[in-house]
Amino acid sequence: MGISDYKLSLVANTPQTINVSGDAFHVLLAGSPVYLSFDDGTTIKRYQGVGGTAPKAYTKVSIESEVNQNVTLSLGSGTIFDSRSNISATLNTTIAPANINTPLTSVVISPGATVLLVGADADRKELRIGIKSDNVDGIYFGDINTAVGVQGGWIELGGVEYITSEAPIYGYNPHPTDSVTVNLVSLRRV
Repeated sequence: MGISDYKLSLVANTPQTINVSGDAFHVLLAGSPVYLSFDDGTTIKRYQGVGGTAPKAYTKVSIESEVNQNVTLSLGSGTIFDSRSNISATLNTTIAPANINTPLTSVVISPGATVLLVGADADRKELRIGIKSDNVDGIYFGDINTAVGVQGGWIELGGVEYITSEAPIYGYNPHPTDSVTVNLVSLRRV
């Protein structure tokens, strides 16, 4: 059967009846609330953009308004979608910086090894990783897979990186014979 649109010019407090079979309705156009009843049942108040399924299949729809207005209804059998879900917004937020800067114990990475630098921390904003210039080489950093062939990010000898992550962070020393000492500072918000 489907759904059809019905355009009506309502006179205040004067009901109109539409003989139509269906189970769904949608108020497409109405500047003010309208009052609907299906097969002379309970009257419901609805606004523009509101639709739904009638309590049971109907053969007659009555519509009334408290004001004179032009109204367009979709009536019949099928699926009706509520079109009121439009959002237009401007959001402003402040991303809070760390308020605790905790120096962590230095981590020594043996030649060719991958080690955990820091575990997961939901309060960590960033991790500062430093490789002092008295080391022999830099390191690669990333997740647990950081190693030969999957090296991750690189920190040069004498370099510093800030990593924005709550996840565990690992370091890999590619040097074949010497260990590398990594200096760490956890920047947290609590």
